[in-house]
Amino acid sequence: MTAAPPGQLRLSEEGDVVSLTWVDPADGRVPFVVTGGRQGEQPRLMAQLDPGATSYRVNALHPELDYCFTVTALYSTTELAKSDTVCTHRSSGGATGSATP
Repeated sequence: MTAAPPGQLRLSEEGDVVSLTWVDPADGRVPFVVTGGRQGEQPRLMAQLDPGATSYRVNALHPELDYCFTVTALYSTTELAKSDTVCTHRSSGGATGSATP
């Protein structure tokens, strides 16, 4: 199996909630880790998800601050594949974001 990263990572937000969605490159065979945090700060572990997961909801965020997120597919302890990073753009009035290929 090739260690492909999660694809098409996107976010949508509503106030203090951000929803992340992505495409599972491993057809349900590997777990995922979501990392994130305030823009400009060190990302932290937010969730460890079961194989096949394609979404995660982040609650209780400050509605006026920007946050960035990454999803990593865990193929083995030594083989990881990280998605592009997506960020909110609240200060510029944007309500959604997506990773660039």
